[in-house]
Amino acid sequence: MVDTNMPCEGRMLFVRIGFVGAGLMGAGMVKNLLKAGHRVTVLQHRKPLDHLASLGARVVRDLRGVAEGAEAVFLVLPGSPEVEETILGDGGLASLLEPGTGIIDSSTSFPGSTKKIAQELAGRGLRFLDAPLTGGPANAEEGTLTMMVGGERADFERYLPLFQAMATHVFYVGGHGAGHVIKLLNNYLALTHVAATAEVLGFAATLGVDLKSVWEVVRASGGNSRAFETIAPRILSGEYPLTFELNKAYKDLRYVSDLARDAGMPLAIVAAVMHEFELARSLGFGQDDYSSVGKVWEKLLGVTPRAEIDR
Repeated sequence: MVDTNMPCEGRMLFVRIGFVGAGLMGAGMVKNLLKAGHRVTVLQHRKPLDHLASLGARVVRDLRGVAEGAEAVFLVLPGSPEVEETILGDGGLASLLEPGTGIIDSSTSFPGSTKKIAQELAGRGLRFLDAPLTGGPANAEEGTLTMMVGGERADFERYLPLFQAMATHVFYVGGHGAGHVIKLLNNYLALTHVAATAEVLGFAATLGVDLKSVWEVVRASGGNSRAFETIAPRILSGEYPLTFELNKAYKDLRYVSDLARDAGMPLAIVAAVMHEFELARSLGFGQDDYSSVGKVWEKLLGVTPRAEIDR
């Protein structure tokens, strides 16, 4: 595994890039690619992209426009079905791009699908990398994401300047699918902490202990985590800004469960965490922020875990 942020000697500096998925995360990525001097063509999103057009992005309405003249195309999509359709579907990128062009999947996709796509694209003379992300919309805006990249090492080296325009840490992690495996493992750990944080604060409120004290003690103790420090303030304030949709968090947990099943490895904890997110979805929080799993215990226990805390 390599974490590299060194300048890239002798590599392309400015390229023509296509981008599919300029949403909550993708918009910030496009901004930083433009800031680095790259020419970016963006597929029209559900929301207007005037803010990106004003920065120099070319906005088009179909994949043919995205593929035209592109040397690399980034995808930031909800999951593997959308990625497969965009690349391999009728009129997809695989049929539109010139041989030698790279497709870089920065979605959180299922590794088995990633390997299938890589094999298909290799037969067409196209490059393919899985390059999922960690960090939220603020990191995307600031260019401080973390990227874990799977695929051919030569292709990683070729497109490293693009990754460095968007990320503080760029890891080469192995062959096709390795990036998506590690992203899912990371999300599994993080979402386990999120679910536990929601349970703990709801349980603490039920027991009647001071929630500010819970916050202060956990932060100074072994129960602390980055997820706790991110999620607990949202639950304690009752404010849940949308940074990562709960439905997408559940999808990632489902991918972890499917990956474990395919590997013949029973993961008991992921089943429990999935159950908590299923409860949140059944209560109507699926399109809310993933931290809204905290609302489950407010509903089920009839408590309001609130406290004024210093962050």
